Amino acid sequence: MGLFTCARFHALESAHIHVTSSKEVHLRSGDITALLGLFYAAVSASHVRTLNLTMICISLQSDDDFPPLRDLLASILPLRDLRTFTLTGVLRVMPVDDADFVALARAWPTLERLNISDGTTSESAVSLGALHHFASACPSLQELSLPGLVYPVVGVHVIPEPPLASSPERPPHPLRQLRVRTVLVPKTDPQSISDESAEAFARYLLELFPNLDGWEYMPKPPRPREPSPEPGPPGRRRPGISMSSFVAYDGRWWAVARRIYALCAAREEAKLSFSA
Repeated sequence: MGLFTCARFHALESAHIHVTSSKEVHLRSGDITALLGLFYAAVSASHVRTLNLTMICISLQSDDDFPPLRDLLASILPLRDLRTFTLTGVLRVMPVDDADFVALARAWPTLERLNISDGTTSESAVSLGALHHFASACPSLQELSLPGLVYPVVGVHVIPEPPLASSPERPPHPLRQLRVRTVLVPKTDPQSISDESAEAFARYLLELFPNLDGWEYMPKPPRPREPSPEPGPPGRRRPGISMSSFVAYDGRWWAVARRIYALCAAREEAKLSFSA
């Protein structure tokens, strides 16, 4: 923190902040907020375009200790020139929801790459509403990595209308990579997914982001299953493996991803046939 207290940067374009605890110093979420406030004061005269924030071994006293992400990052939201932002952490302690991503999209309209997945809690996910907001608020976004995506259920979730067909005034959104760590679904919804449902979801995403790179979703051989982690100490919940009472995990995202790949492949094949 001392550097940001005594120095001012007038031409800084890229920064990587690595926050960690030690045996002597135990950092809390409030310390991160204070650090980011000092950082912004030091670089406010610059046009920062790339910011990577890594948090290691942050001390927590309770499940409620970590504030919403939008509050944690409040002091750096005025970095209006930001093009790339990456937030990572070892412990999954950061709760993330729609309001956080809407706040980031509004604050950083020139974003090209946003990666927030590692370090978030198991229940962290965004809805199609947040994706729709990115489609309209961040017209230059090319890469988006999310901790989770809420699988929409008709009659339960609001599904925004996709944008109107592209025009000279509204070109197709340039997003090429949409990465999702997991999918959360209501337990009241059937655990199986029909081909029609998966394809409808894939088509919706391609309407939002018609430039998605199909190769990103090409089916890959399954990875060997890793052994279950050792249980934590009695009476203490291990970060990142908790389940809320209304969500469950399944492989729905992979079913949707396969449809995205198939639709993109068919689209490219149609283009080749037309050009021939």
